[in-house]
Amino acid sequence: MLANLIVAIFWTIFIIYVGSNFYTNLLAEYQNTPRRRIRRYYQELEQAARLGEAALQVPFQNLLYDYAKNYGRKMHLANLSPTSQEPTKENRVVTGQWESLSLFLDLDTEVNQRMMLGYPRQNILFENTHTAMLIQQGKKVAQIKMDDWNKLHQLLIKFVQFDPKKYSA
Repeated sequence: MLANLIVAIFWTIFIIYVGSNFYTNLLAEYQNTPRRRIRRYYQELEQAARLGEAALQVPFQNLLYDYAKNYGRKMHLANLSPTSQEPTKENRVVTGQWESLSLFLDLDTEVNQRMMLGYPRQNILFENTHTAMLIQQGKKVAQIKMDDWNKLHQLLIKFVQFDPKKYSA
Protein backbone atom coordinates (compact mmCIF):
# COMPACT_ATOMS: atom_id res chain seq x y z
CA MET A 1 0.00 0.00 0.00
CA LEU A 2 2.83 2.39 0.83
CA ALA A 3 4.53 1.47 -2.43
CA ASN A 4 1.36 2.34 -4.38
CA LEU A 5 1.20 5.73 -2.61
CA ILE A 6 4.83 6.48 -3.45
CA VAL A 7 4.31 5.50 -7.09
CA ALA A 8 1.17 7.67 -7.26
CA ILE A 9 3.03 10.66 -5.79
CA PHE A 10 5.93 10.14 -8.21
CA TRP A 11 3.62 10.06 -11.25
CA THR A 12 1.69 13.10 -10.01
CA ILE A 13 4.88 15.13 -9.62
CA PHE A 14 6.17 13.89 -12.98
CA ILE A 15 2.94 14.85 -14.79
CA ILE A 16 2.87 18.27 -13.15
CA TYR A 17 6.53 18.87 -14.10
CA VAL A 18 6.11 17.73 -17.71
CA GLY A 19 2.84 19.63 -18.05
CA SER A 20 4.30 22.87 -16.71
CA ASN A 21 7.29 22.67 -19.09
CA PHE A 22 4.97 21.93 -21.99
CA TYR A 23 2.79 24.93 -21.10
CA THR A 24 5.84 27.20 -20.68
CA ASN A 25 7.24 26.17 -24.06
CA LEU A 26 3.87 26.54 -25.74
CA LEU A 27 3.39 30.00 -24.23
CA ALA A 28 6.90 31.04 -25.35
CA GLU A 29 6.04 30.07 -28.91
CA TYR A 30 3.12 32.50 -29.05
CA GLN A 31 4.82 35.40 -27.30
CA ASN A 32 7.61 37.46 -28.78
CA THR A 33 10.29 35.78 -26.69
CA PRO A 34 14.00 35.87 -27.56
CA ARG A 35 13.84 32.25 -28.67
CA ARG A 36 10.96 32.99 -31.03
CA ARG A 37 12.64 36.13 -32.41
CA ILE A 38 15.83 34.22 -33.14
CA ARG A 39 13.93 31.27 -34.63
CA ARG A 40 12.18 33.73 -36.94
CA TYR A 41 15.62 35.12 -37.86
CA TYR A 42 16.86 31.62 -38.77
CA GLN A 43 13.77 31.07 -40.94
CA GLU A 44 14.20 34.42 -42.71
CA LEU A 45 17.89 33.68 -43.20
CA GLU A 46 17.09 30.35 -44.81
CA GLN A 47 14.69 32.05 -47.24
CA ALA A 48 17.14 34.88 -47.98
CA ALA A 49 19.92 32.41 -48.77
CA ARG A 50 18.05 31.46 -51.93
CA LEU A 51 18.24 35.07 -53.11
CA GLY A 52 21.99 35.47 -52.78
CA GLU A 53 24.51 36.94 -50.38
CA ALA A 54 23.22 40.51 -50.60
CA ALA A 55 19.87 39.45 -49.14
CA LEU A 56 21.44 37.81 -46.08
CA GLN A 57 21.83 41.05 -44.13
CA VAL A 58 18.08 41.83 -44.12
CA PRO A 59 17.08 39.07 -41.65
CA PHE A 60 19.74 40.21 -39.17
CA GLN A 61 18.68 43.81 -39.64
CA ASN A 62 15.11 42.77 -38.78
CA LEU A 63 16.37 40.92 -35.71
CA LEU A 64 18.30 43.99 -34.56
CA TYR A 65 15.26 46.22 -35.03
CA ASP A 66 13.17 43.75 -33.03
CA TYR A 67 15.68 43.58 -30.17
CA ALA A 68 16.18 47.33 -30.10
CA LYS A 69 12.43 47.92 -29.98
CA ASN A 70 11.89 45.26 -27.32
CA TYR A 71 14.56 46.79 -25.07
CA GLY A 72 13.45 50.39 -25.51
CA ARG A 73 16.09 51.47 -28.01
CA LYS A 74 15.86 52.92 -31.49
CA MET A 75 18.08 51.69 -34.25
CA HIS A 76 19.34 54.03 -36.95
CA LEU A 77 21.06 52.50 -39.94
CA ALA A 78 24.00 54.29 -41.45
CA ASN A 79 26.71 53.23 -43.82
CA LEU A 80 30.00 52.98 -41.98
CA SER A 81 33.21 54.32 -43.37
CA PRO A 82 36.25 55.91 -41.75
CA THR A 83 35.15 59.35 -42.95
CA SER A 84 31.49 59.23 -41.89
CA GLN A 85 31.37 57.93 -38.34
CA GLU A 86 29.47 60.81 -36.77
CA PRO A 87 25.67 60.97 -36.45
CA THR A 88 24.06 63.25 -39.01
CA LYS A 89 22.03 65.15 -36.41
CA GLU A 90 23.73 66.66 -33.39
CA ASN A 91 20.99 65.61 -30.96
CA ARG A 92 20.90 61.96 -32.08
CA VAL A 93 22.79 59.58 -29.83
CA VAL A 94 24.20 56.55 -31.59
CA THR A 95 24.65 53.72 -29.12
CA GLY A 96 26.01 51.19 -31.57
CA GLN A 97 26.88 50.30 -35.13
CA TRP A 98 26.49 47.08 -37.04
CA GLU A 99 28.17 45.81 -40.17
CA SER A 100 27.37 42.70 -42.13
CA LEU A 101 30.44 41.17 -43.76
CA SER A 102 30.74 38.73 -46.62
CA LEU A 103 30.42 35.03 -45.93
CA PHE A 104 33.57 34.35 -47.88
CA LEU A 105 35.89 36.60 -45.87
CA ASP A 106 37.66 35.78 -42.62
CA LEU A 107 35.81 37.72 -39.91
CA ASP A 108 38.84 38.33 -37.66
CA THR A 109 40.95 39.64 -40.54
CA GLU A 110 38.19 41.91 -41.83
CA VAL A 111 37.46 43.34 -38.38
CA ASN A 112 41.16 44.04 -37.78
CA GLN A 113 41.39 45.83 -41.12
CA ARG A 114 38.35 47.96 -40.32
CA MET A 115 39.69 48.85 -36.89
CA MET A 116 42.96 49.95 -38.52
CA LEU A 117 40.93 52.13 -40.91
CA GLY A 118 39.41 53.95 -37.94
CA TYR A 119 36.01 52.34 -37.52
CA PRO A 120 34.20 53.26 -34.31
CA ARG A 121 35.18 51.18 -31.30
CA GLN A 122 32.57 52.19 -28.73
CA ASN A 123 29.88 49.59 -29.53
CA ILE A 124 30.08 47.84 -32.87
CA LEU A 125 28.77 44.47 -34.00
CA PHE A 126 30.20 42.59 -36.97
CA GLU A 127 28.54 39.47 -38.39
CA ASN A 128 28.62 37.25 -41.45
CA THR A 129 25.58 35.02 -40.71
CA HIS A 130 27.88 32.34 -39.26
CA THR A 131 29.89 34.27 -36.69
CA ALA A 132 29.28 37.49 -34.79
CA MET A 133 31.80 39.67 -32.98
CA LEU A 134 30.97 42.46 -30.55
CA ILE A 135 33.48 45.20 -29.77
CA GLN A 136 32.78 47.63 -26.94
CA GLN A 137 35.12 50.33 -25.68
CA GLY A 138 37.80 49.09 -28.09
CA LYS A 139 37.85 45.54 -26.72
CA LYS A 140 36.44 42.35 -28.17
CA VAL A 141 33.65 41.49 -25.74
CA ALA A 142 32.32 38.40 -27.49
CA GLN A 143 32.72 36.26 -30.59
CA ILE A 144 30.10 33.58 -31.09
CA LYS A 145 28.81 31.08 -33.60
CA MET A 146 25.38 32.35 -34.60
CA ASP A 147 23.75 28.91 -34.74
CA ASP A 148 23.57 28.86 -30.91
CA TRP A 149 20.43 30.89 -30.23
CA ASN A 150 21.20 31.40 -26.54
CA LYS A 151 24.66 32.87 -27.18
CA LEU A 152 23.23 35.02 -29.97
CA HIS A 153 20.56 36.28 -27.58
CA GLN A 154 23.18 37.18 -24.93
CA LEU A 155 25.31 38.98 -27.50
CA LEU A 156 22.35 41.00 -28.79
CA ILE A 157 21.39 41.94 -25.24
CA LYS A 158 24.90 43.29 -24.62
CA PHE A 159 24.76 45.20 -27.89
CA VAL A 160 21.36 46.88 -27.49
CA GLN A 161 21.68 47.58 -23.77
CA PHE A 162 25.05 49.31 -24.11
CA ASP A 163 24.87 52.72 -22.42
CA PRO A 164 27.35 55.24 -23.85
CA LYS A 165 26.69 57.59 -20.91
CA LYS A 166 28.35 55.11 -18.55
CA TYR A 167 31.61 55.42 -20.44
CA SER A 168 31.65 59.11 -21.36
CA ALA A 169 34.17 61.16 -19.46
